This record gives sequence, structure tokens and C-alpha cells, in this order.
Amino acid sequence: MIDYTEARSAIMDGDVLAFRLDRCSPVSQLISLVTRSRVTHVGFAVWYRNRLCVLEALEGKGVRLHPLSMLLATGRNVDWYQLEATEIRRRVVLTRAFTHWGKRYASPLQFLRSWGVITRALCNWLRIPIDTNGDRFFCSEFIAHCFGVGGDEAAKTSPQDIIERTDLRRRGPLKWTGDTKQ
Repeated sequence: MIDYTEARSAIMDGDVLAFRLDRCSPVSQLISLVTRSRVTHVGFAVWYRNRLCVLEALEGKGVRLHPLSMLLATGRNVDWYQLEATEIRRRVVLTRAFTHWGKRYASPLQFLRSWGVITRALCNWLRIPIDTNGDRFFCSEFIAHCFGVGGDEAAKTSPQDIIERTDLRRRGPLKWTGDTKQ
């Protein structure tokens, strides 16, 4: 475990924050079941007005910016993955990410199209495109898109796929210290 107050200053714009299974969330449990992963959500670390935040695509909220300390204070289990990239690459990724700030979350059809075994087969048979919402995202699709992955491939990307990227290095789980003024 990494003490959040110590790690905070080392976390950079564009690093990835991976949220592990939240047993109190039916959506998190469903994602874990379908993707067979303990990682059920991902977002970008972003410094905004001297505050460390998560830029994420969240069901019911869309693409939003939220203080990381508030999420950690609620007991969320978050792992930090450091992006091994140049400053220019980080800037490109985050510029792309911020162009989607405020956009709506992917439709339920996109979620079913990407992750439902039966619905995926049915959609393939009906020739429904893999990316049903070109300008709407679920979390891992949003991250993949910002990294430059194209439409259909991004729409098939899971949170587990994101953390397995070769340009990310796992630093470890962040441990909440209790200071919400960070």
C-alpha cells in the first residue's frame, strides 16, 4: 500500500487510476462478472486547480472530473498506474480527454454490445456496429480512445485491458490517510 499523502505529488497528469471491485455497487459487480476482472473502472489522474482529480466516464454522470481524495475517503480501492510517456505524449492524451469532458456516458446498448455474450452474438448477426455511440463512452473505452485506439477496438476494451498496456507501470494501491483537504 502506498500512503496517498506521500504518493500524491508523484502522480502525474495522464497516469491511470484503476478502481477495484466495489462490492456495494451492482454495476461494479456486473463488470467484474462479465470481464472476469477485479478491476471494474479506470480513469485518468489530472491535476486541476492544485487538486488531484480523476477524469472518468461514469455511468449516470458521463465524462466528469472528480477529486481523488473524495473517492478514496469513501473507501474506494484505487491502484495507481504510472504512464511511461514523454511530456508531449501526456499532453496529447489529456488534450484529447478534455475534449470529451461533459459528454454523456455510453448507452446501455453499447455496454451490452461490448460485454454481453448473447447480445454481442445477436448484434453481430444483425450487423450492428461494435461502436454504437461514437461520441459517448464507458470508462475503459474513454481511456483507450484518449490513448489513440480507434472506435471498434476502443469499444471492445475492458478496464483490465487498460491496466495491461505496456506503457503503464503499476505503482500500487493508494492508502487513504484521512485528510480531505488534499
